[in-house]
Amino acid sequence: MIRFFSKHPTAANLLMLALLILGLSSLSTIKRETFPEFDPPYIMAAITYPGHRHKR
Repeated sequence: MIRFFSKHPTAANLLMLALLILGLSSLSTIKRETFPEFDPPYIMAAITYPGHRHKR
């Protein structure tokens, strides 16, 4: 692929231009959030044992 683009620099420039145009046209459809919803992938649980004494 590098060999092809080194022999055809116009093709490389056209590919770069196409990628820039596609990127700029997709800017309006990208989902943007100031504070995204985030659910942590873990659960925290606390269990109390009645009558359990903490050793010091």
